[in-house]
Amino acid sequence: MINNKKAEDIIERYIYTVTKSMPDKIKEDVSNEIRTLIDDIIKERFSNSEYKINDIKNILMEIGNPYELAYKYDNDYNKCLIGYPYYIYYKLVLKIVLSSTLLGIIVSSIINIFLNNEALNLINIASNIFTALLLAFSFVTLIFVFISNNNIDISSITIDFDNLPKPTNKKRNLYNSIIKISAAIIFLLLLFLSPNIFSIKINNEYFAFFNIDIIKNSFLFPLIFILMLISREIIKMFTYTYNKKTVTLFIGIDIVSAIASSLWLLSYNVININFIDALTKLESENSAAFNIFNNFQLFCLICILFALLLDGIYVLLKLKNNLAYKG
Repeated sequence: MINNKKAEDIIERYIYTVTKSMPDKIKEDVSNEIRTLIDDIIKERFSNSEYKINDIKNILMEIGNPYELAYKYDNDYNKCLIGYPYYIYYKLVLKIVLSSTLLGIIVSSIINIFLNNEALNLINIASNIFTALLLAFSFVTLIFVFISNNNIDISSITIDFDNLPKPTNKKRNLYNSIIKISAAIIFLLLLFLSPNIFSIKINNEYFAFFNIDIIKNSFLFPLIFILMLISREIIKMFTYTYNKKTVTLFIGIDIVSAIASSLWLLSYNVININFIDALTKLESENSAAFNIFNNFQLFCLICILFALLLDGIYVLLKLKNNLAYKG
């Protein structure tokens, strides 16, 4: 047995991570096998000397990633619609998306009750929550089925030991993607359920930014645009190499986003004309700002397309650099 309490705790958590999702019939055997292996290595290396916490961590790193060990021991992973290692990421993303969706519905309901003076309708709120969560679940599942079936390369999961070196850029990218996904979902729900919240005060008067009736009639286009953004961020969360397959996916997503935004902003008067008129009155007719405000919807579209173009150039340069490095 190991006497160091902190080392023992690390080992127990490691074994638990490996076995927590296993069926009871193999959980105890696998736990005992890993425990015996760890004890044997410790006895072999430190029979006549003391060991440190980092020594235990290094041993566990040598034994392997706990998620990969779970996959090797438990064949049930291969029976899932979403196989290893995608299923591990799938559960993480699903929690993020469902939590963001639920938060968006709750915020929207509160806004409608207190700001729009709508009556409290629990049945309607429950219906919105159920529908939104079902759609979110279906969308995330379809994305990961696609990723799994196409064997898109994703990075391996690292063992989360506090003192082990971790690639900070990957951690930062993960958090950035989580924030973007959450913000996109909340924005989408507010746009559809509480569009009046997007109001701007000009000369002591509030103007709705969006044309609410048009938003309701053309919801498919912003929905596609936001779903493309979420799809991209899901892939970015776990793909740290820009190979031909991932770059093709990113370019395809940018193209679909460009088409959706163009059809939406060129076919519908999405932005409230009263808001645009109020902006134009703030500037003289010959000024650059007046021309921008007078064509504000077109200006927004140009900004979106330019951002998508820059993104496409960025991923192509990343691919070029990776190919040059491998060559």
